[in-house]
This record gives sequence, C-alpha cells and structure tokens, in this order.
Amino acid sequence: MAASMCLPCRSMKTSDMGAPRYLWRRLAAFLIDLALAGFLTMLLMWPLMHGATDKLRMGNPILTFSRCGSGTGMTPEMAAYLGRDRVLAITYCQRWAGWIPNGQTADVLLERERVGKWTRSLTATVPIDQKGRPVQPVAPDGLIALFLLIVGSAWLLTRTGGQTIGKALLGLEVELPDNAAALRREMFRVLPAVVLVLADGALQASPTLARGVQAAFARLIGTGPVPIILVALALSALSFWYYVLPFFRGDRRARWDRWAGSRVVRV
Repeated sequence: MAASMCLPCRSMKTSDMGAPRYLWRRLAAFLIDLALAGFLTMLLMWPLMHGATDKLRMGNPILTFSRCGSGTGMTPEMAAYLGRDRVLAITYCQRWAGWIPNGQTADVLLERERVGKWTRSLTATVPIDQKGRPVQPVAPDGLIALFLLIVGSAWLLTRTGGQTIGKALLGLEVELPDNAAALRREMFRVLPAVVLVLADGALQASPTLARGVQAAFARLIGTGPVPIILVALALSALSFWYYVLPFFRGDRRARWDRWAGSRVVRV
C-alpha cells in the first residue's frame, strides 16, 4: 500500500524563525523609514532656517553639499575663539542640506606632527556667519528625525496592521501583543542613537564641555590614532552586540522585539 503524507497547510504569513531572521530585509526597511524621517525633518526645518542659519542649522542632514575655498586669514573673533593668532591652514565652506542653505563653516588645521609612523593632525570645524565670525547655532535635526521615526513608525504599526512604509515595501509585518507595544518597540530600537545624538548635541552646544571631554579622554587613553581606533572598535562592538548578535542566537529575535513582545514575519 502506497504511503501517504499529509503536509500541514501553509499560512499566508511565514514565521521569521529562519537564520538570521530577515536581517538584511529589516535593515533595508529601517533605512527606508529613516530616510523618510530625515526628508520630513528637512521639510519641517526649511522655513525656519530661512535667513536664520546663524542660529539654526542641520547638523546631520541626509543629503549635504559643500563649496569650499582656502582662506588667507581669520577674523579677530575667530582667533579669540580658537585661542591662537595663527593656524596652519583654514578652509571656508558654504554648506547645503539638500537644496537648503545650511550656513558657513571654517575648517581649521591647528596642529600637525609626526608620531612614529603616524601623522597626528588637530583640526576644528567652526560654524561662522557671513563675516567669518564664530556662531553657535542649534542643530535639532537629529532629535527631530528620531522623534518622527519613533512616533511615526509606532503610529503606522497600529494603523496598518503592523507595517511601516519600509516594511510594506520589503514584505515584512510586525505582530504586536497590543497597541502600546508599538511605541515601546520603536523606542528601544533607536535607544543607542538617541543617546549618541543627545551627547553630540551637548558637546556642540558647549565648547567648554567638548574640550573637557577631549582632555579627559587624552588623560585616560592618550592621544594619537590608536586611542581613536580603540574608541571606534568599542562603539562598533557595542553596536554589534545590540543590533546584530541577537539575530544569530536563541530565538533570533531583536532585543526590542523581545522587550516589547513583538515578532516580525514575512507577508
């Protein structure tokens, strides 16, 4: 008698238990949503920045263009800001965030020395006005973009049955235990980015704080290229631990999905 086999019916949705659980699809979907949040941030800041780039700028726009030229000197205000009368080189740049004028900067080469096989350079990028004087504009675009990403994604997840624009384009869907889980999920997902943006904003807003942090790092781990490489490796390791490693261990769910009780599936 011929053997027969009954295969279970397959659902329209495919479980995301495969290794490494749609990592590249999810990354592409996130980048689409992030780009949309960045573009919306540019649209929101555009009218506010008109004629006011000495006070308001974009620090990390999704599109940036520059036109630069070497300078022959610096203003007394710039010399006082840098704490020196002469620099090795200075380059003045007009910046654009996409199509939006984003003010001017002075890229200054302060020091350069040979350290063994390495060349150590000390540089500074200083926001300036049209007369070459240092200014301290506020750059809230990073926080605005993250806020739009968190709130917008959570709103879409609860209104579309678990899809953002990026996830819809990539054929993914988030299964949520309840609507409140959507906001928790999105907050945990970008938590490291929020911390970095807040820290960067604090350093840009306070040159004194920035110099103090730089001096503290110099005393702790020294100067030169090796400490910079060590810091970059440490940040990369933390990012890998938070964002990538969970996809290759245990139930292969992202940390934010486990903490929010959500699950990503193919549709």
